[in-house]
Parts: sequence; structure tokens; C-alpha cells
Amino acid sequence: MKRGIDIVQALKNSKRSKSSDDSVESKLSKASPDLSQYAAVQISKEDVTVNPEVKSTIDNHKKEPPSIASSIKKSPKTVIGKHANSTKKPKKRTPLDQQFIDLKNEYPDCVLAIQVGYKYKFFGVDAVPVSRILNIMFIPGNLTERDATHDKFAYCSVPDNRLHIHLQRLLTNGLKVAVVSQTESAVLREAESSKGLFLREVTAIYTKATYIEEGSGDFISCITWNGTSAGAVTVQPCTGEIIVEDFSEKEPEALSELQTYLHHLRPSEIIVTDNEATKENDKLSRLLKSFGGARISYKPFDEVSPIEELLPASIANYYVTNHSTTTTQCISQLITYLKDFSLDQIFTVPSNVSKFSTKMYMNLPGNTLKALEIFQNSSGTEKGTLFWHLDHTHTKMGRRMLQKWVSKPLIDNASIQERLDAIESLMNYNYAVEVFEGIIKKIGRDESDWEKSMIKIHYTANGSQNRVTRKEVVQLLLQFRSVIDTVYKFKSSFKDSSISKLLQSMFSELAELASTPIVNDLLSRVKIEAVYREEVEDQKKEFFDLDSHPHEGIKSELNAISELEQALQDELVEIKKIIKKPVDYMTVSREPYLIALRGDSGPQDWLKISATKTVTRYRPPKVSKLYKELLYHQEKLIQQCDEAFATFLKDIDSHYTYFSRLIKIVAEIDCLLSLKATSSSNSGYSKPILSDKQMIKAKRSRNPVIENLTSTSQYVANDIEISYDENRVLIITGPNMGGKSSYVKQVALIALMTQIGCYLPCESAIVGIFDTILVRMGAEDNILKGESTFMVEMSECSTIIKSLTNKSLVILDEIGRGTGTEDGIAIAYSIISYLIEEPRLPLTLFITHYPSLKVLEDTHPKNVANYHMGFMEVAKADQEWPDVTFLYTLKRGVVSNSYGLNVARLAGIPSEIITKAFKVAEALKQDIEDSELSSMGQILKSEQSSASKLVEIDRIVSYI
Repeated sequence: MKRGIDIVQALKNSKRSKSSDDSVESKLSKASPDLSQYAAVQISKEDVTVNPEVKSTIDNHKKEPPSIASSIKKSPKTVIGKHANSTKKPKKRTPLDQQFIDLKNEYPDCVLAIQVGYKYKFFGVDAVPVSRILNIMFIPGNLTERDATHDKFAYCSVPDNRLHIHLQRLLTNGLKVAVVSQTESAVLREAESSKGLFLREVTAIYTKATYIEEGSGDFISCITWNGTSAGAVTVQPCTGEIIVEDFSEKEPEALSELQTYLHHLRPSEIIVTDNEATKENDKLSRLLKSFGGARISYKPFDEVSPIEELLPASIANYYVTNHSTTTTQCISQLITYLKDFSLDQIFTVPSNVSKFSTKMYMNLPGNTLKALEIFQNSSGTEKGTLFWHLDHTHTKMGRRMLQKWVSKPLIDNASIQERLDAIESLMNYNYAVEVFEGIIKKIGRDESDWEKSMIKIHYTANGSQNRVTRKEVVQLLLQFRSVIDTVYKFKSSFKDSSISKLLQSMFSELAELASTPIVNDLLSRVKIEAVYREEVEDQKKEFFDLDSHPHEGIKSELNAISELEQALQDELVEIKKIIKKPVDYMTVSREPYLIALRGDSGPQDWLKISATKTVTRYRPPKVSKLYKELLYHQEKLIQQCDEAFATFLKDIDSHYTYFSRLIKIVAEIDCLLSLKATSSSNSGYSKPILSDKQMIKAKRSRNPVIENLTSTSQYVANDIEISYDENRVLIITGPNMGGKSSYVKQVALIALMTQIGCYLPCESAIVGIFDTILVRMGAEDNILKGESTFMVEMSECSTIIKSLTNKSLVILDEIGRGTGTEDGIAIAYSIISYLIEEPRLPLTLFITHYPSLKVLEDTHPKNVANYHMGFMEVAKADQEWPDVTFLYTLKRGVVSNSYGLNVARLAGIPSEIITKAFKVAEALKQDIEDSELSSMGQILKSEQSSASKLVEIDRIVSYI
């Protein structure tokens, strides 16, 4: 019989069907209303972002049913039955089919992975995207419960031992998956005389951000906007971290703060409280849309219970007392959302809560992170960023800690000095520190993640499905013990005067933790060698040391098993007497307690299990009875072992705060070792001297990232000299591609690295402490927000001006480029002169192609200095325009030529076009200079005060 036909042929056949309602096309069309379930959020809202691949499948179902067939046929394994176009009356559903329908009605927004024996099956319409994403065989059948074309539902399947491998692919493609497990075994059903369908229930639900088993550590944010107040709470399910924030009451400032919050955390899911204020705020909607990689859902708050009903009284009282109403609303929303994923217990550890913005750290707005490429480069990857340059951590928790250090540089002089001194002492040899570093490296090589392991223990101990293995728990405790034992062994060495005060305090706290017997007490209860047994059941049965820590339930089942095994041996003696042969039990294909006899010579009442041409294998009646009893007690033993393990996890979780302290210190030491590696592995790095005054003075400094990407010998070093009392504003001109942007970024990165606590790429440096770095770089519009290039420029400038403090470092690049020359010069002049006269005296670097701004040095000789990036003109006989050689050195003075034609030549523009452009440029040059001088003359004649300039800038932004 022919197994199947190509799906395209099936669609052709379906068109010839007498009843169009029962054709394949009709089936798919009927299914389309349910297809929004493939996203973790409903797709009925226009604002929702859905994974493009999944959305394509959904849209194809909705718009043109045959297109889904074309997407399915891409898989060569897809099969469809030969009666695909037949018309049948609905048959009585099988119990499994009805179970699927009931579960689907209960979880309509999920794809269901249903355990059936040793496989997980995806039925009906769920099988369509799953088979395509996983490239596995699609078995034809009904797609929805309304279909009657086939006897059963369509399906595809994966082996149960590879479920989580496939889950990751499904989640990455935007699906929300519910895992439906069999909750009773065949052995227990038989022993307890259970009949009917296997009991199944949803044991886990996953999205990309909530899949913590092998997840990447994505964040989930919730935002509440009430019109007069706004707040946000973000959680990282894989570590338990909770980050809260309240925003300004004024809308523009609140939106800017929210943008910075989201830029720092980069959540993969954003939940927005759906209320009138949210619906009416178009700017909020456009801002959220600009985070294209995040899945956005709107959820009504009136369907969420108060926080007092969701958490134990003491914990709920903590949140209500210490956080705003909008923040607690976000927490309630997240608890409700995470309950489906069994992750709501994340909020039962208040010690994991932290404020996003505090006065202890430098403020780095979202535009600054983007412009300076702190975590992501222009292509969206990590290589070539400041974090990439600094990250030499060994552990996963150390890497996460370093991300926090980089995103939140210190502003306290003493704290920065402590880190710098710690790095200096780490550079000096100390045997104890070297041994400790070796342990941290081993933890990294083992790919252990202490934070993730501890939160998985916490979830499991508080009622979630089991998320942690016995081996993972034992390895975690052993690694804890290795740290504690090392600290205890070298505790006197860690007090050495050569070790900095910060390191001494860290090791002193570790020594205090080491003095408690918590870890050793926990390890004394288990047999470490058991977790290395190959069979999982053996690991479970042998995990606990029952001699030192007896467990009655386990001992009872072990005794029962021992008695049954002895009874089976006694029965073997009787069998030998009956058949009068020296036989023994054998195991074949995992079937134990078999008696093998030649031919078919066994007694008639013996159960025949298997046979070959020469041998038949039996299980005698009494052996069968004893074996079934043995299987029953083995199952009960596993249950008892799992219960004991759950109790063990609760005991570990009761010390969560203790282990969190240990993890935090080890992560911080890992970070310091990482900064030491950056500071010592690169030649020419020096320890900065901190100043109480606003200044950056560095000799032969380099851009650390660019230097790391290129040959050190080729990099051109430059001095930096900018100070509150002299040369506070630098106006930088020079040719295109001459290094202007690299230089100003270098200045900003020098300030950042200082306050992170790292050595600097220079011969020497004196650096003041900044509380914010404000950057406006790049020329781009924002289509999603409906903003032109000039609007983006002005909006960002307006935000910078309103955010200024007396400890700000400001970097502005090509202000005015988004509009005409005269308006551009006017706005550039107004903004730079405002910054010059601003009483808070922000240090400013201003890149411009308007050489006429040089007059500001004449009018403010103490505060303003003109600089340019050095170059050489090289005349050539065969072309009318000169070539330009970039020197990449910072020099005093102004350059009036941008040398754009040289960039055109480097880009491969034909020489005849460049020649013509050169002639036109020469002809226009005088006119442009005259125009610029005229514009500057008018500006100088109508010189305004700084306050009126700010008003004018605000007016321009509002008008645009």
C-alpha cells in the first residue's frame, strides 16, 4: 500500500472534493482562528511583537490556506495520508484525543507537548509549526476538533530523552510550550488495578525568558503607567534577580528614564498594564515598539489579585512598605504571569530585590550605552565593546556581576580607590590568592552556575516541578566546600599587609561563612559517589547515606525489595527441582528473571517472554507474581527517594541567604581578577590618580577597544587635557575619518574605566569623578517613533540639557547636520554657547564641521579650545585634488576642509565623478564661507543669554 502522497498533490486533490467544507484548504482555514496560540501573547493587538518566523506561519494560515502547505512541504519527511481528500462523518474520539481537546481548551495559548510512552507528541494544529521548526515528520490527521477528514488528529513526535533539546528551538522561534507529562507509571497502574487512560497533567510551561534549565538569562519586565506615575519591575528567572524602578511624574523625563531602564536590561518579554493611561499614550507605545526584539503583551490589572493575596503576609508587607503603588502593581502582575511557569516563588526572596538607579552609581542613559558601544556594537554583537574588552571572568556569576559593574560605575571616590588598590595587590604574587584563583578557574571550567543552581533549588523546594538534578546539587555543595576549605586553610595568609583592604574584607567575610558547618552537614547526608552512577534510578536509590541519616520510608521499601529478591532466589531453587536442570535467571532486553530452555520444553503454565530458533525464555507463574511485586516496591522506593530529595532541597533552601552571600563574594573576586587581567595583560596601562575636581588629564592615552582590535604598535596615542578651570569645552574639527569620534569616545571610556575601578590605557592619568556621561552621536531617523534625523538630534540635545549636573561629561557630535547649513550653524552655536556659559560647568567635547564656530575660543579664551585631528595633504600630478594622509593626532587649531572627496575615493567612487565634485566644491567654497560668516555675524549681533537659548531649543523641539 502506498504510504502517502506529496502534500501539494493532496491540496490539488482537495480542490476536486465534492464538499469544499471538508477539503484540506477548508480545514486549514477553519483552524486559522486558533493559530494565535503559537505566540506567548495574543496577536490580536497591533502593538504585539511576534517572532517573525512564527508570525509568518500564523499569517499564512489566516490569509491563504494553501501557503501553509508550501511551508510544510519544505520538510522532505512530511507525509500525508492517501485519503486526505475524503469526506467522513465524525467518529467517536479516542480517550487520548479527548484528553488533548480538554487540555487544549484549558491552555489555548500554548503548544502542547504530550507524553505518550517514550515520546512527546504534538497533536492537531500544534503539529504544523512544530514539524516545520524541528524538521520532523508530520503525520496527517485532523487539525482541529471540528475536522472529520481523518480518524485521528495529525501529530508529530520527539523522543522523551531529547525533549529539552527540541524545546529550546521551539522557544527560540517564539512558541509558548506546555509540557504534559504522564503522572502515573504502568507498573503502579497494574499494581493498583487502575483502568482507563493514563493520568496526564501540565507539569511545566515555558517561553524563551522563563526557560531556565538551559536559558541564557533573559529578563522579563512589567511596566505600569497610571498617567501621573510610572514604575517598572524586571525579573531574571534564572538567577532570581529583581530590579525595581519608579520614574519621574513628568512624561518626557519618565519616557527617557524608561528608555534607559530598558536599554540596560534588554528584556525579551515586556508586560504592560493595560489601562486607559496606557492606551492613550502613543509615545509609550512607540517607545516599546522600538525594542523590536522584545515580546510585548498588554494585560489588564483588574484581573490581578492584590499583592497581599499573592504572597505570605510578612513578604507582602515588605513590598508594600518599601515600594510604591505602581511597583507593587507590577509585582502583582508578574506573580500572576509567572505562576503559570511555576516561577512566582521568585518574589519570596526579598534579599534579591535591588533599585535600578541610586545615587551610588554613575547614570548612563540609553543613548550613551548605544553610542559608546558599551555592551553591543553597531551590528548587535558583543565583540568590539567595552564589556568585551574588560571581560576576563571565569564564572557565569562573575560575568553577570561584571555587567553590573560596567553598567553602574561607582561615583564614590573611596570605593573606586578600593577597587584600584585591590587590582594593584592582585598583580603582586601571593600564593594563597593564586590557589583561590585556581578554584575560581575550575568552577568556570566546570561551567557551573551557582546563582542558577540556587534559584532552581528554591523553585523546586517551594512547590515547583523538579528543576535540579542530584548531581548538580552535589557538585554545587562540593564547590562551596572547596572555597570554604581554601579560605579556612589560608585565613592567616589573607590578612597579609600586601593584600588590599577590600580583598581582606572579602576573605574575612568568607572566613566567617567558612566557620559554620552548613555545607559539611549537608554533604554528610549523601553518598557523593552515587551521583556518578550511570542509571538515574541508581543515583536516586543510593543518594542518601542511610546509616548516618536514616529515612524510614526508604528503609521500608529497601527491606521489602530485599525480601522479594530473596524470595525470587528461593523460587529459583524450586524451579531447578521441577525441571531438574542447573539453570539460573537471565536478563534479556531489560527483562530480568527469565528462565531459558532449549526448544519449547517449558511447562504449559509458564509465561513465554521471548524466543530464538533454539531457545525459549520463560517466566514461571510465581516468579511473575514476585517480579510484579518487586516492580511495585521499586516504584515506591523511587517515590520515597524523590520525597526525601525534596526535603533535602528545602533544607538547602533554608540557607539561601547564607549561600547568596558566598556567591556574591566569589563573583566580586572573579570581577577583580578580570579587571586585573585587563590591567596587566595589556602593555602601557597605568593606575589613575583620582581627583576631587572635574578633569581628565592623561598622557599618551589610547582608545582601549580599538587598540585591542588592532596591532598595539600601529595605534597612535594622544594626550587628553580637559578641566573645569581651563579648556573645559573642546571644539574638534578635522577631516572625515580622521579619528574625531574615536577620540571623544576614548575620553568617555577613560572616565568609565576609572570609575569601574580599572587601570587605564595611558602612561599616566588624573581623573575626576563624573555622575553622568551624556552623549549625542550619529545621524539617523527613527521611523518607529515618527521622528526625522533633526528631530532625533534636537530631542536628544534637549534631554541632555535638562539632565546636566555639575559633574557631567558631555559629548556632542555634528549637531545641526540634520537641517540646512544656516539653521545648523545657528542651533550648533546656541547649544555650544549654552554649555559654555552654563553655571554647572559641564566638561564638553563638541565635534563639528562648522569651522566658523572657532570664534567661541576668541570670546571665551579660558574655557574653550579649538582642536583638530592631524593630517597631511599629498599633491598628485595625475589628479586635481590632493590625497589626504590621516595622522590621528590631536592638534590645536581649526580645519575648514572636511576632505569628503578623499572618503569618496576610499569608497571606490570613480575618479571622473570626484574630479567634477572637486571643481564644484572649489566654486562653492567662497560662497559657503561667506554664508557661514554672515550667519555667525547675525548670531553674534543678536547674542542671547543662556537661559533664553535653552528656551529657544525647547521651542524648536516642540515645534518639530
